[in-house]
Amino acid sequence: MKKGSKRKLDIQQATRLLIIEKGYSAVTMADISEALKLSVGGLYYHYHSVEEIFLDIVENETSDVWGIFSDVKDIESLIKAFRLYYQLEKGDMMNFENTLNCIFYPYFFSFPPDIRKEKMKEAYLNTINAINTILKKVYKNKEHIKLLSHRIYIMLHGLNILATTGQIDELIIKNEFLEVEKFMLQLYHESEGRQ
Repeated sequence: MKKGSKRKLDIQQATRLLIIEKGYSAVTMADISEALKLSVGGLYYHYHSVEEIFLDIVENETSDVWGIFSDVKDIESLIKAFRLYYQLEKGDMMNFENTLNCIFYPYFFSFPPDIRKEKMKEAYLNTINAINTILKKVYKNKEHIKLLSHRIYIMLHGLNILATTGQIDELIIKNEFLEVEKFMLQLYHESEGRQ
């Protein structure tokens, strides 16, 4: 569920649209203020930088996504949540220009290479940790958790990169998600299901 006041959510939405339109590096606090017909002081009351707004957008959207997996307790509920997640991701990938992923890459590339690498590493580790937390509810084997976390991460980012080219379709997305689902079940049945 999105956190924050209605005003903050309005600021986030305006910022998202400006980033999509102009690119992350080109958006200023003055642009956001103008788009909202809000004084610059009023904007600074809520946020101190474009990056702070962007990070709130990311937090709100990723908490919504991870919430899909909040009730996972066994392999059946994991597969059910994964299928629901597929539906959301499919929609985002098919309409990539208006998604969080579309504005994430320009954010990273707004930094010098050394800082970019650290920020991307941090985002990667945060995502892997979130996936691990979900998988630990179902899998006991640490190697299986590690394998699945990386497989899911690589699949998602590969599809998102493909989505940037416009050369993605529903069948490609479906097949990639099905392969990961098969892998989840395979690992579960190899050892987890026999415990």
